Amino acid sequence: MYGSNIKTENVLIPEVGIQKEVRLTEVKFEENRLSFVFEQSTGARVIHSEFKANPDWNIEEQQTDTSRRVKHIAEASGIALNIDNTESFEEYVTQIIEAFGVLSDCTFNMIFIYNKKGFVCLPKYPPFIEETREDGTSKLKISEYNRQKMIRIEPDPEPVDTTETATEKDNLPF
Repeated sequence: MYGSNIKTENVLIPEVGIQKEVRLTEVKFEENRLSFVFEQSTGARVIHSEFKANPDWNIEEQQTDTSRRVKHIAEASGIALNIDNTESFEEYVTQIIEAFGVLSDCTFNMIFIYNKKGFVCLPKYPPFIEETREDGTSKLKISEYNRQKMIRIEPDPEPVDTTETATEKDNLPF
């Protein structure tokens, strides 16, 4: 559900932990996902995506989680979301994009972690974003659960098949 989408010659690797001076550069809907594009002070980009609820899982829980994260980002951006129940994900996304409108020039403090595939992403549950304070302090705290996700774990390599194939004695070269 989360991750970075970095496809450039000069790859800038996003950093994990509490990052300061992060900008929200774009809110868009493409490929059936609502995406928030964040740029860290290093220039590295992290794309946080929300998807339509999967009917194979608890739909209401997925919709609540999505709404919670989107509302958290909006509140940090100074946007009051007043979205009625919508009939479709596409209708919901349209209202979100309209609410964000022209993006302000504010910066944020944000928490970034690694997902299970090793990509930099946002935590699943708020708080993970706040507007940058004039005094440079942050009220964001990294939970023990998220602290464990600040260490990049390389995905396991593809398992190697170690079973031997049976051969007949007649096929041996000696």
